[in-house]
This record gives sequence, structure tokens and C-alpha cells, in this order.
Amino acid sequence: MKASSVIRLFVPLILVAGSLHAAESKPFTPELMLQNEDVGEVRFSADGSQVYLDKYLPYRDKQHFDRERDWGRGLSVLSIVDAATGKDSALRKSPQDRTWYIGSSPGGDHVAFGWFDGDTQRIGLLDPKSGKEQRLALAATTSPLPLLWLSAHELVIASMDAGQQDKMMASDSYSLRKIGEMSRKSWQGLASVKVAGSGRYRSKPNDQPVSLALVDARSGQVRQIDAGTLAMVQVPSPAGGSLAYLRKSGSFDMAGIKVEAIIGVETINELNIYDLSKGKTTVRMCDGCSVDDGSLRWSPSGRQLYYSVRFREGGKFTHQHFIYDVQAGESSRFQTPGLAWDTEVEQARFLAPVLWLDESHLAVRTRNKEAGEFGNQEFRWNLVTRGGEVVKELSAGLPRGEDKQALKLPAAVHQGALLLIADGRLWRVPVEGKAVNLTEKLGADVDTWCAPYAPWRMANPRCDAMGSDSIFPPIEPLALQRGRVALRIMRDGAFTGEFAFVDLASGQIARLKRPTEDSAPLEVSAFAQAAVFQRKGNDGDEVLLVRNGAAPVSLYRFNTHLAGVEAAKPVLLTRREAGEDEDRNDWLLLPPDHKPGDRHPLLVYFYPDTRYRKELKGDDLRDISFLNKNIPAARGYAVLMASMKISDYGTAGGNPMREMHEQLIRAAENAVAKGYVDPDRWAIMGHSYGGYGTNSVITQTGRFKAAISMDGPSNLTSGYGIGMNQDKAYAVPEGLNFGALWSEGGQGRMGVPPWRDPQRYIDNSPVFWAHQITTPLMLIHGDLDFVNVNEAEQLFAALHREGKDVQLVRYWGEGHVYNSPGNITDMWNRIFEFLDQNLQSAPGAQKKVSGL
Repeated sequence: MKASSVIRLFVPLILVAGSLHAAESKPFTPELMLQNEDVGEVRFSADGSQVYLDKYLPYRDKQHFDRERDWGRGLSVLSIVDAATGKDSALRKSPQDRTWYIGSSPGGDHVAFGWFDGDTQRIGLLDPKSGKEQRLALAATTSPLPLLWLSAHELVIASMDAGQQDKMMASDSYSLRKIGEMSRKSWQGLASVKVAGSGRYRSKPNDQPVSLALVDARSGQVRQIDAGTLAMVQVPSPAGGSLAYLRKSGSFDMAGIKVEAIIGVETINELNIYDLSKGKTTVRMCDGCSVDDGSLRWSPSGRQLYYSVRFREGGKFTHQHFIYDVQAGESSRFQTPGLAWDTEVEQARFLAPVLWLDESHLAVRTRNKEAGEFGNQEFRWNLVTRGGEVVKELSAGLPRGEDKQALKLPAAVHQGALLLIADGRLWRVPVEGKAVNLTEKLGADVDTWCAPYAPWRMANPRCDAMGSDSIFPPIEPLALQRGRVALRIMRDGAFTGEFAFVDLASGQIARLKRPTEDSAPLEVSAFAQAAVFQRKGNDGDEVLLVRNGAAPVSLYRFNTHLAGVEAAKPVLLTRREAGEDEDRNDWLLLPPDHKPGDRHPLLVYFYPDTRYRKELKGDDLRDISFLNKNIPAARGYAVLMASMKISDYGTAGGNPMREMHEQLIRAAENAVAKGYVDPDRWAIMGHSYGGYGTNSVITQTGRFKAAISMDGPSNLTSGYGIGMNQDKAYAVPEGLNFGALWSEGGQGRMGVPPWRDPQRYIDNSPVFWAHQITTPLMLIHGDLDFVNVNEAEQLFAALHREGKDVQLVRYWGEGHVYNSPGNITDMWNRIFEFLDQNLQSAPGAQKKVSGL
């Protein structure tokens, strides 16, 4: 449910040679945003001689706006670009052909790509030297990465039938179509019924059949190796030839268990290994155990595999740790007497903080378990033998700086050593000997780099050896194998636009600067010592290939409709709350035409559980999002994004609704004190959990003149019971539904079901406090949202009963995010009319304050 609260870096637009510097600036509008083209995957070939570049056509040209899980591929055309000349060849058979990059074989002899066969996604293989391609009949899964290479020419593809793919790719509209299909049976006099049950009447599981197929890229031969409900997590051995994956074998009875907000927490997974020479092996485990999907860790040789399992023990899950010996075919317990650690919840899944250093040693992370979410975690890495003996603390003596999350995630493991970022330096921490500062002579702070998966480029990816949320390998595999890494050079917590290429053996460091100040990186290759940037100029966009000592090579130009359009002006505001020992970072986006002395009407964009960094990954003119904050900034509003701290998930006694509004008021007052904001014209807007936060805040303060709540809960009890599921037309309850997970162990922070503590549910449900709302409210909701539209209807009904100023805007056919160009344009027109009425100002109006 959580919408990403940190997205791509704002880069100031500058005038470049040939730009329209004399042209009058144009305001950014939803209509302009919907014309945006984009860049998808950008990857270097193994030798750096070619660049694989997905070009996305204008968003408004998309054929289907209900297929949110096509990851933008319905607009993609894959081009293969010569890195020396910039000449490209598009991989398409017709103007309607859609193709996209998926991955290259270890040596680069083969490239896998996706293509659309009608509305079905399929897999293709390309020989980049000859240009010969094979388009396979396999319908891929909707996973961002549906295949993995086991050798230079053999790969495993996860596939599903076209009907299942359609259900996954367009889940909201599929549900509506299914309802129509079942309803027509009733209208024709036939029985049309769905039955769900629990206990003795437990429903049949919601199996989602997936097949694993072994494909020979040379011949195109396909052989099925397994089928069933398979997890998305599939981990190839670093030595090649083997693949570890999870397969559903049952479900836990979740009655009475304390839960955390992990989708599929009830699933019992068995561990399977497929080996090219031996075939499939199912690893024997304890009865009632499930393998944690974030725990699979191969040893460097591929002869051993660490994994953790969970099982019920009273009212909680207990974890145990094992190492599987591939040759012997046996698992043994991995225990570390005297070292307290366990599998943790990270990115909505169970993640084991363990890494292999060599065949005999592992690194195990511990933390301060008493620290809350915002406290000093005191992460430490410990050297442990294969037999569980604790040898020493590897991270002892490393500088931590002021970062309370310091040393959480190693960048990589290289030749038996951890590579860790500590206080802005890259350190090599070996099994024996002392830690070595690898960037000492660089004289600058560094941070990791990894190119995020293109549809999630707006997110802030983690570049770490555990692969905590990266789709592609976080560190370039071939470069790391040869002892080279690429790092971002930082200053005051923000990216400077310069990269450092570090040779781990010699210590030599090369530097590469971005071609212009308005350039953002798309991909960087330490092996090729090159980078691809997107220049975001006042004349449109350009993709540039940059190498040291060579002039930039232009690969692609697009978005010329943005010529003369200026972005919002980001300003970092800091504040310190009482009793805290560090500043909070808030970001204020000022209108593009802001001048000293202007005080603008304030629009708080609210997402309660967010901590912003000094480096803002915020809305960009190029981001195609129904919530692009450049749109209200261009209308004359100062848009505030405030860092918030509320109780941890599932905290006993947590009351999130009561923990928000005072902090938010102080953040807004800080923007007033800095001279940017009119103290009398405040509005608030939030989506998803931000919608819940907006609903909550206005029950406790009348400072805001207008509020817009989008797709947020208003009643935690009904949210729990309705289940917040968009697939109830065809799915049946299994384990815990999303409403229960969200309310008990997630953002709801109740910790228990509503019948265990009904008063806390009431205290934290805005609908029960509707009589205290005095702020005019616009409720916006998609009718197919998994946060049921009934949540908006309930709050509307309560306010309507009280005679309050409220509007309910329902968008038909939309889910949790809005995709239809018509609906997006209509939404912003309604929002601006609503804001202008209640803030009593014409669009773009601002007050002047003398002396500022």
C-alpha cells in the first residue's frame, strides 16, 4: 500500500547551447506530463562496446491504461546502440512492435528481450554479433526479471499461461471483467456463486501456477523442469550451473499469531535446487517449516547454501538457520552460541543478515534490538566460522559518523572481504588483518551506485550485497569479478554528479564527471569506465554516453515538448524537534517563478511515515505520475514534504492518528518562518497512507483551509474486515488478508485485531471523529482500489450527516494509482478549483513581504 515517498533527484534546469533561452517559460501541466517520453532499461554490454537502451513512447499513446504490471513495457522499443558512434538499430518488426531488454548472458554472447504477442508478454533471444533473433512461445511471468542465466548459453525462464498473465498484469480490470462474467450467468438464470471458508470449511488455496523452463539459447530448445506456485525469489549460484528457488507446499494456520505486514507471510515454502548436471532436488526440512524468501545465500563455490526457516511457536514465528551441503545432500543447523541475531523484517519480507566470505567463514550482522525505528541501530558485522564459532567483530574500529543506520548493508563481498561504506569512505574488511580505507586518497565522501530497475527509477534503490531490494545485481558482476567498483562522489549527503572508479587491487581511482549540471545518471559501468546520463535541458532531453577523455556521444533525443518548461525550485529546510539529537530534513518545492520576498499558498504533501534525506529524490518534470508535485508548484503553490516520526509498526500502545498533527504544524510554521509561505493559506493533501494521515490531521486542527484525501483508510475496523483486497471477485481468503496485515503489523500499527482492543481502533479511525472536522475536504478514490472505496464513502457519509463541506470524487476503473490520462487531467482540474475556492486566491497569487 505504501507509495514511494522518495523519487528521482531534482536537477536544476540550465541554459545550454542551442536551447530556447529567449523563449518565454511555460507552466508545467498534466497535459504536458502525459506527453512525456521516457527511457527504460539502460545497460552496457559485457565488453562496454554497446548500450542496450529501452525507448519509451509518449505515455498518452499507451494502448491499455489498466495494465499497471506491464512495467511500462507497452511503450518500449529496444535499441542496440554502438557506444563509439551512437548509431542504433531498433529491435522491432513493425511500428507496433514492443520490445524491451531483460538481461545478458555472463559472457555477453546472448541477450534476452521481451516482446508482445498481442497482449501477451513473451521472451526472445538475440545474438548481438550476428543480429539473429529467436522469439520463443513462452509467456513470461509478470516479474520484472523473469529469467536467470545458469551458464553462458543456458537460462531458466519463469513462465505462466496467457490467462494467468493477464490476471496478474491487469489485476484490477480482470476482477471487474470477472464480476461481469459471473453476473451474466445469473442474468441468464444460471447459478453463479463463490464460496469462501475457514476452519473445517477452509477454502482451496489460491494457487498461481508458474512453470520453470530450461532454455538453450543456441538452439532455442525448451525443457520444463518444474511447475507450481513458485516464489519470485530465484537465486543462481555465483559459480554457475545451479539455481535455488522456493515452491509453495502449504499454508500456516495464522490464528492467534502476532503478525507483521508481509504479503504471503502464511505461505509454507519448500526449498528446491536445480542443477544442470543433476536436475531438481527438494531439500528436506523440519515439519511445518517454511524457508524465508530473503535468506538464500550461496557460498562462492556454489557447494553450500545458507537459508533460514520459520515455524510457529505459540503466538509468534521462530527462526532457525541451516547450511545445505550440495554434494552430501544434507542440511545442518547453523548456530552461533553467544551471538544474538536473527532473521529480520526488511522491505516487507524476512531477510537474513548473513553473507559468505569464503567456504569456511560467514559474516553475520547484529543490531541493537532495543532501538526503535528512529534510534541508533548499532549495526555490527561479526566473523563466524562455518561451524558457528564467533571469531571477532569485523566492523570494530570503523568510523560510524552520525548515521544511525551506519554499516547496515555491505556494498559487496570481494575475494573473502566485506566492502563497507563507513562515514563516507569505502573500506575493505578481510577475514584476517585490518580494515583498509580504499578511497583515502580520493579525498571525498562516496556512496554506492546501482542502476535501479527502470519502472522503479523513481525509488531510492539499495545497492548492497544482500540484494535487499534490487532487481538486477547491485554491483556490476563482471567489473566486481575483475576488482572494479563504481561509486558516487558525495558532498553534504548529496550526489555531486561525479563518479569514482576504484581498482580494488592497485588502489588506482579514476573520476568521471557528468556532462552538464542538468544531467542525471542512468547507468554506470566500472568495467568500461563509462556512464550513460540523461541531460534534462531547457530544450528537451538527451541521452549521452560519457567516457573520460572523450567527447560525450549523443544516443537519443526526446521530450522536446518540455522546451521552455521550468521545474519547481527545491529548498532544504531543517528543524529539530524537542528531545531529538538530530535535525530533520524537510523539502519545500517553490514555484518556478519564485522571487525573494514571495510568500506562496502552502500545499503540504503528507505521507506520515517518511524521513527525507539531504539528497532529494523528488518529482521531476519527466516523471509520469498522477501525483507529480511539479504540477501544483507550477500553479503557484509551495509544496512541503515534511519528515515525520511516529511509533514503530505493531508497537503496543501505538496511536498513529494522535502522533502526527503537531509535528506537521511545526514543519509548516518553519516554512513560514523562513519567509516562503503565507501563514494564512494552508492546504493539505495525501495519498494512500497520506490519505489516512490527512483524514487524521484535520480531526485535530483547523489550521488548514482545505484538505484533499486520496485513497486512504478512514475506519480501521472496516478496513480490517473488508480486507482491502481488489481480487475478491475471484480469490478466496487464505492466511491473513491485506487489511489484517496492514492494521495489525503494518502502517495501522494496532498490533492486535480490533476485537482485542476496539477502543484503540476507534481512537485511530478518523470516521469516529468526523464531528471535529471543520476543514473543507475533497475525498478522491478509485473504485477498484484495494483500499476499498467504502473507506471514502464512510467518511463522506459521516460528514454529510454533520452538514460539513465535503466532496466525494470517484474514478471508475482506477485502482490505487490512477493511470487514465483523462482521469489524471480531470483530477487536477478539480483539485485546483477546490484549492482556489478555499484558499481565496487566484492561481499563482502570492503575497510580498518587505525585507525578504
